[in-house]
Amino acid sequence: MNRSIEDLSPTTTQENASLLSLHDDALMTVLLRTRASDHANLRRSCKRIRDMIDSFQFRKERGVQGFAEVDVDLLSGYEQYQQSKMGEDPSSDDDESLGRNYDELGYICEYNDYSFETDCFRVYVDGRPLHKIEKREEFKMHVRLLPLCAPFWELSDCYNQTLYDLGTSLFTDKGKPTVVSIKNALNCDDFSASQNLLYIQDFVLPFEYRFIESTVGPWLIRIILQLFQHLYTVSMYVPYRETQFTKVEAEAEKGQRFVFADEKTDADLQAEEERQVRNELFEHQDMRQFFRAGFHQVNDRSIVETSGYSYVFAIPQVMNQPILSLEEAMKIPIARKTPTRPEPRGLARDLWLLVKRQTIEWNDMIKKSDDLRVPFIEKPFFARRYNEVKEDVQQLKDQEDEINISIQQRNREGRDAGELEELREKVRVERFELEENTDEVCRILQDAHEKALGEMEAKFKTWREEHRIEVKAIIEKSKNPLQLFCDSDAIHIAAAGKNLQLVRLLLDFVPGADKAKVMNALDRTGLTPLMVLADVAPSTNLIECRQTMETFINMGADTNAAHAINGLSAFGHFRDSNKRAERSRILWGYPELSVELKEEVSRIEALLRPADGPTPADEAIFETKESDSDDDESDY
Repeated sequence: MNRSIEDLSPTTTQENASLLSLHDDALMTVLLRTRASDHANLRRSCKRIRDMIDSFQFRKERGVQGFAEVDVDLLSGYEQYQQSKMGEDPSSDDDESLGRNYDELGYICEYNDYSFETDCFRVYVDGRPLHKIEKREEFKMHVRLLPLCAPFWELSDCYNQTLYDLGTSLFTDKGKPTVVSIKNALNCDDFSASQNLLYIQDFVLPFEYRFIESTVGPWLIRIILQLFQHLYTVSMYVPYRETQFTKVEAEAEKGQRFVFADEKTDADLQAEEERQVRNELFEHQDMRQFFRAGFHQVNDRSIVETSGYSYVFAIPQVMNQPILSLEEAMKIPIARKTPTRPEPRGLARDLWLLVKRQTIEWNDMIKKSDDLRVPFIEKPFFARRYNEVKEDVQQLKDQEDEINISIQQRNREGRDAGELEELREKVRVERFELEENTDEVCRILQDAHEKALGEMEAKFKTWREEHRIEVKAIIEKSKNPLQLFCDSDAIHIAAAGKNLQLVRLLLDFVPGADKAKVMNALDRTGLTPLMVLADVAPSTNLIECRQTMETFINMGADTNAAHAINGLSAFGHFRDSNKRAERSRILWGYPELSVELKEEVSRIEALLRPADGPTPADEAIFETKESDSDDDESDY
């Protein structure tokens, strides 16, 4: 009886010899089509076949041609508990810790969430146990099941920055999605069943399966979804470039030399840009293997443009759909950030680095100056010590008064009070010396404080003169100073540092007629200096920021200008940044803003409000904030 092509395990010496008579390419072509269950026998047949089946190329081709057999299982809660004991006393079903901390899924974490790391799974590809690979850079799986309910932001913040950014960017604190792409994929029924997020935190495969044509990744992802099919509302993953690195790329990344920004040459910048292009290709490759498993990108422009990550998501209904072919996955468009112009080169880079350094130095001087505004004697350490000395002086006074009373008593009784008078004089001298020394120390501290203030004022003056010379030296080398300012983003850097003095210093080199043009120039990301300042305002001194904004507007900054991509004016950027600050306040449990600060926020909004009215994007932020507030007051 003829056997099928899948049943090729040699049973006779003759069959074995016929296989071995094939050249390598033909032998691999035959072996690729064998069942994984036959591989054990084939390995035993001879060293040549064993080496071929265990080779990198064979495993790669099995995945690429779709012959790889993939199986994943999740350990039961009891098995996970046994594993956690790590050789301690034998575990049993009656253990108190098991009943208290575990259920059938696994360990119940603080927020009634679950975490399943690599050792919670049993993963086989062609019978090979991937979960036994010790190097986590070659294989790693980590899945979390998180309840979509309040306090979702706090829960997200517990584990890592990536999850926190995902949680606060895409969901409300009650776990309700805020982005259109996820909202459109879900309906009310989805949120009335299992309100859980299946977050695939890590998904790293061995190098032989890191090819865009491989089916191993998509099938593993699909099986993970199947394991948790009735337990989640939406599944999410953040694609990473590192998960798709080849061995060569991984080694090159380890040997990557860190270079400070001010040390980078034009060649370093060019190499960095080329590396970023490669990294984006790897990230998209990771994304497309999830596309094949049924995931979709969160393609809302607000997220794509502002987030440091890409996000993909899937819903349980994806299990009813087949795995996409490579051709189908490649046709799915990937939303990308709008390209920005490259980092400055030449003179523009020199000015960029100079202003960056000047901003850091100036802010450090301002911090020290603010510290000096408080007299030494009022600083906590000196104030505490001064109060202690005053208490010592008072104790000596009290002691002196008590001695006086005793002396008077003895005098009335006609007794000798000589010893007490000597003791009183000793206490008086001690008190006097202590008071005198304290006054002397205070005078010394006061003199030192005044001297330090004078030196700081002189330093500010010297700093302005020295840095004016440095800026002038660079500008004089340029044939077009106005273009140099625009290319270097110098004004934007000074604005980000809230350095009004430096902004004025830079603008001194710009002719009056061109000042408005510089104040409305766009940086690499499409922001004006006023937008930059509006972005950083909520995290700093609001009063100082408002005063700086007023100066910018008086210099010609246009409040009507809107970002070409997100449509936000400076008014909208301030609102958006203020909303993020409010989100952090809720997360960390900080008190609400004082009445004075709330009034300052209103003043800034009134100052930045475009003369033509808020843009649609500006209004959308307000509507989103209102929607979030409504969500805080009601359940689904």
